[in-house]
Amino acid sequence: MQVNGADGVFQGGGVKGIALVGALLGFAERGWTRWVNVAGAGTGAIVAAYLACGHDAYDTEQLFRSAPYSRFEDFGPGGRLETTSGAGSTTSSPDAPLPRSRRTAARASS
Repeated sequence: MQVNGADGVFQGGGVKGIALVGALLGFAERGWTRWVNVAGAGTGAIVAAYLACGHDAYDTEQLFRSAPYSRFEDFGPGGRLETTSGAGSTTSSPDAPLPRSRRTAARASS
């Protein structure tokens, strides 16, 4: 008998939600597709609620890819820190698209 269901408790922590989605995709690619009982805090609660509503790992990935992260920026009481780029440093725009997983790319093309 093969078991493909599990319980999930997802930790919060803002941007950790992206890592949770990556973990969900890893589970899904190995056949773990059914989440029986789920719970979470913070971002983990968003993931848990989405799964509890019947969405799968790939739907959750699309949710997190479409989130307007730049609207969530919080610079605290000191305001935004200005950074300078030195020679050879790499910077990326916060609105730059994330690389697509193989599975998402395949689903989008079908």
